[in-house]
Amino acid sequence: MNTESDESHGKFRSIVAEWMKSMIVALLTALFVTTFLFSTAVVKGSSMYPTLEENDRLIVKKYETLLKTEEYRRGDIIVFESPLEYEEKYFIKRVIGLPGDRITISDGKVHVNDEIIEETYTDQNAFTETLFFGDDYIVSENEIFVMGDNRLSGKSHDSRSFGSISIDKIEGKVLLRVLPLDRIDSDL
Repeated sequence: MNTESDESHGKFRSIVAEWMKSMIVALLTALFVTTFLFSTAVVKGSSMYPTLEENDRLIVKKYETLLKTEEYRRGDIIVFESPLEYEEKYFIKRVIGLPGDRITISDGKVHVNDEIIEETYTDQNAFTETLFFGDDYIVSENEIFVMGDNRLSGKSHDSRSFGSISIDKIEGKVLLRVLPLDRIDSDL
């Protein structure tokens, strides 16, 4: 007697069930991607100026870091867990020194293994402040030395003040700036 109503109700339930399955698959896929493959980061502060500015949105490549296959190079921009009790949980900085490197700052210039490194990404008029813990620093095994691009006094909390960071604390390597739209760039 109610077959038409029952059929209609059954179709509706079937559509809802399919929609729910699709939503669950989409959510699980998004969770997988953001947990293991890529994440986003928002720039807070001016420590990476002029390369990155406040509120820039970044895509961070995580999968090689999780698989321990990532090879970091000088000049890479990375996201890592804050080594100290700062307001921000994660920092965004540039890799300056690799395990075994000797870092020295002299006359406002950064030296790696007694060679001045060319830093086209910094404000060339800015004077890089010295290390807080001595004249030079040897980067330990499984650690890297990082600095912000903004070398003006007090603008970047980085390895000059807290030392090198453990590679295990790295969240990933910055792959791309996606916002603002007029500054989309993968050549950071």
